Amino acid sequence: MAIAFNQRASFSQASLHRFQKALCRPAELASLLKADRIFLERLVQHPQYRTFQVPKKDGSFQLIEDPKPALKQVQRTLNQYLQVFYYLERPHASYGFVIQPHSDEDG
Repeated sequence: MAIAFNQRASFSQASLHRFQKALCRPAELASLLKADRIFLERLVQHPQYRTFQVPKKDGSFQLIEDPKPALKQVQRTLNQYLQVFYYLERPHASYGFVIQPHSDEDG
């Protein structure tokens, strides 16, 4: 199923507020991502990954779980919103999606 995602999302205050609301409502999130709600629900319930192992220096193996293209596109689109949202909000407890996390000087 082909899905048209926002390639260049406009991140106005209104779109960020809409993103906040969308986190609690699957239909709103699907609309924001320009994706089918049922398709997104299936991705959540049954995420599609290609798994493989790569050798480590110590002889053991590292498990790699590479998301398949549809899931990867959803993750990338969500990441765009999260980058902007956390850049503007910058809560002290979040680091995973923050472009420039707090330093000790930030207080």
